[in-house]
Amino acid sequence: MSGRGGPRDEDDDVGDAGELRLPPSALALVLLPDTEAAFDPQKPVLGVIPAQRLVDDALAAGFTAAYAGPGVRASLRGAEELATGDAIDCAALVVVESATIHREILRLMVEHPLEVDERFTIYDDVGRPAAWFTGYLKHLPAVMPVSEEIAWPAEVGPADVARLVYAEDRPRAEAIVRRSRGLDEGDTSLYSRFVAGPLLRGLAAAERPLAQIELVALTLAVSSGALVLLHPWLGAVLGALALLLGVEIARQIPALRQLRGGDGTAFVSEVVVRPFGHAAFGAALTYVLVAEEIRSGAADLVLLGIGGAAVFFSLVQARSLLREQRTVPLELPSSASLAARLGVRWPARWRVPLAIEVLALLLAVAGPSFAWAVMVVAGLARLWRWFASPEAEEDAGAVADRGRPDLGRSR
Repeated sequence: MSGRGGPRDEDDDVGDAGELRLPPSALALVLLPDTEAAFDPQKPVLGVIPAQRLVDDALAAGFTAAYAGPGVRASLRGAEELATGDAIDCAALVVVESATIHREILRLMVEHPLEVDERFTIYDDVGRPAAWFTGYLKHLPAVMPVSEEIAWPAEVGPADVARLVYAEDRPRAEAIVRRSRGLDEGDTSLYSRFVAGPLLRGLAAAERPLAQIELVALTLAVSSGALVLLHPWLGAVLGALALLLGVEIARQIPALRQLRGGDGTAFVSEVVVRPFGHAAFGAALTYVLVAEEIRSGAADLVLLGIGGAAVFFSLVQARSLLREQRTVPLELPSSASLAARLGVRWPARWRVPLAIEVLALLLAVAGPSFAWAVMVVAGLARLWRWFASPEAEEDAGAVADRGRPDLGRSR
């Protein structure tokens, strides 16, 4: 990150004897209060307050120290509190505590330090100064200085900086946090905008232990079967809704773990929630179809066999995931990959990551038999990877040992 330097401060750049000071190797993060912010800087954004996320990201990127100036409201882990005028004596990034900065920007600052006489202001994409990057900072300032705007590299830009002055700035800050952690896949879809995004914000704001969230996801998914037994039609709709919600919560757990910095040990692996939910929902729908409607014994037997097979394969997948066995590939085929192979172009805004659960919910309105058909197809589709996968090759070392003479024996 480079640009033309601002005015040189001789007292900063030249020592007492007149020698030229070399660029320091240390790089400090200096947080100052944002006096213009109407948005409370102590309010978490996706589970962590902006100032604490800045400290954590900066130290992880290679910053050597973090300091909080007077007036910073939050008590920050990993940041030392200083008074105005205290010595910094190194390169620094001075940031207002309401700012959110993409982690790539912090990494580039560590990898490309400034000269001692260089200093630049970093503006967000609405033109507000959010940070000041300088090659040498002698003392902690009372307010953030302003210099000419930094020359952005190709990788990042003003859209990767957000200053939370008003409540409407929050979505931009959340988008930067998600982007910096690789969690923005599918953000352009309506499903992400109205389902996945609000759910992730709610889970992050709840600040519950991950074990509790995992238990809620598993309970919702498994209880989908119990709801079906209450009433054939209404229960199928409510059960499909509980299944979708449980699987979606489980899908958000890895993102929550990243946002919290790897917080928590898994109570139950989130990957087993989906097959357990499919098994419970499919089993209950099979029972309702066999018990509630009058058919011939042969027809009931066929439905029971097909539904039971789908439930069985879902449970086998759950067991293999729990025991971390990869010898039997029973993962569901990707609907996106299937559409791509068939040459079907699906608009990005209509893409849904949980196509099976969403389809089951939509068709459950027409009756439990339609939702049952979706779950049966999903259960039997788990066989495809096992059916199409090549036979696992034996370990080359074991094969070689089999024909090797036993040198430990003497004749």
